[in-house]
Amino acid sequence: MPYCSKCGALNADDSKFCASCGTPAATASSSADQFGQRVSEGAQDFAKRMQQEAERVSETVRRETDSRFGRMPPEAYRGEPLIGAISAGAVLIIIALAFLRYPNVFNVINDYFQSMGALGAFIRPPRVILEAASFFFASVGLWTFVVVVLRLLIQRSPRRALNDFVGGLFSIYVAFVVAGYAALRFGGIGALALVVVGLGVLVIVHGIIAMALPWNPHTRD
Repeated sequence: MPYCSKCGALNADDSKFCASCGTPAATASSSADQFGQRVSEGAQDFAKRMQQEAERVSETVRRETDSRFGRMPPEAYRGEPLIGAISAGAVLIIIALAFLRYPNVFNVINDYFQSMGALGAFIRPPRVILEAASFFFASVGLWTFVVVVLRLLIQRSPRRALNDFVGGLFSIYVAFVVAGYAALRFGGIGALALVVVGLGVLVIVHGIIAMALPWNPHTRD
């Protein structure tokens, strides 16, 4: 049974006019249909907006979860093969340069391990081995700073760049400790203690800086 759109009175189905106010029933029915159509369109629009918002929130949660648990979104791997290939080539070049600078180091390393095996105890490595190791760690650390720039330019990932930067600092620090051990500034226990302390300090600094960096699940971080 239709209701009058003007006064709301209930009328018979075959009424041509409202029994209360005289409004034509066709107008009332047409207004009711238009009102119902607007309600239906509004409901559909609301449902569409809610679906879009749910998809957006779901994607945000997925990205955040992947980032927190070490899984990166696909776009985060942009440039990763290129950076990996360049880094592998750079490490091979550093190894070659180390052997060119210390041409007898391979034979010295072989003799050193044979002597240590014959004695059955640890002995202090020869100076040339320590100097070659210091050169290698320092070169790797310096190259890592180049990787930091590549991370920022290609991947636009400050957090991954930070990881490489801290790794480069630690490599250079190890080179400094090895050089000091080679120069007899401290013994083996002192060198090991310095490496552990340096690693601990860098881990703390890394954590503080990482917390200060803004995190956005829509970026490649």
